[in-house]
Amino acid sequence: MRKFKVLVVDDSAFVRNSLKECFSKAPSIEEVRLAQDGAEALDILKSGYEPDYIVLDLVMPNMNGFSFMRELSKTGAGSKVIIFSTFSRRGAQETVDALLHGAIDFVPKPDRPPFEDACRKLLEKFEVFASLYGMTSEDLETLREKKESIEGNDPARKMVVFVGSYGALPALRQIFPKVSPERGASFASIFHLPSSFYPVLGARLHAMTGIPFVIVEEKNPVLELKNYMPGDGNLVFSKKDDTIFVNKAPFSPNQVYKPSIDRTLISVSPVFRESLMVVFLSGMGNDGVEGAHDVKLYGGKVIVQDPETAAVPTLPRMVARRVEPDAILPVKNLHEAVNEFLKNG
Repeated sequence: MRKFKVLVVDDSAFVRNSLKECFSKAPSIEEVRLAQDGAEALDILKSGYEPDYIVLDLVMPNMNGFSFMRELSKTGAGSKVIIFSTFSRRGAQETVDALLHGAIDFVPKPDRPPFEDACRKLLEKFEVFASLYGMTSEDLETLREKKESIEGNDPARKMVVFVGSYGALPALRQIFPKVSPERGASFASIFHLPSSFYPVLGARLHAMTGIPFVIVEEKNPVLELKNYMPGDGNLVFSKKDDTIFVNKAPFSPNQVYKPSIDRTLISVSPVFRESLMVVFLSGMGNDGVEGAHDVKLYGGKVIVQDPETAAVPTLPRMVARRVEPDAILPVKNLHEAVNEFLKNG
């Protein structure tokens, strides 16, 4: 059995000690060290400690979690960061930023004890990610300056859908600001995230690109130059006469992946047909694999992030095995395929 070294960074001594006590009982844990803020965590790393995972709170005095991640990226350390924070509105904003900047996942911190369930979820994620990949930190780029909002109210004639789960947001952050929106084109972003994260993610992407985001709550025509997001339901498309609509469908009782990538792709494929491109980014599980088949069936394009450049290569690999992608590209070149599609189809 592989054993893990863990660094817990949290300003609450009770939280730190509760997690240490829980982790220490797990056979898979070799060593646990504790830090009360980002500055102390950096000192521990500089001393030579090389944890497999850093469990990171975001709201801390002295040096918060986001500042810590910025400094961590400069060290070249290969530790994987899992956010462990409360999801108030501010917490959601901070967590989305952390995911965009390289954190691999998050676990909600309970408002009060006990912490056993949260500890169990963290231990499960340690095992899952250890079986999938080894990740080294990337240098952080400065967020682009906020751009003026792009306006467009004509019906959309083309659609680009970005999909993924674990590890997808850092890739999206590299791609989306380099996309050149064309009149008549629109976008959708489907990731396995809590519904409260989508308004924050949409706002971040809007600031980078100028493309307004829409959290879909009811049936509306699909307009150009928008970034449609699912919120607390599945994003589905339909067509009546010559008008294409987008709507929110409730989660089914036994739905595993929320929101469902497959459900979106199966609905959007016969609507946009050859005017559809789907970009598969880093992710775990098979949600989207059947949808990729429908995209190709109706003449759409499937672009897959090169699994070698994906934080979690499972989804890109499964899609590439299920269908013949139009292209398999490293993340640094994905925007070129999107721009070519938007310009020339």
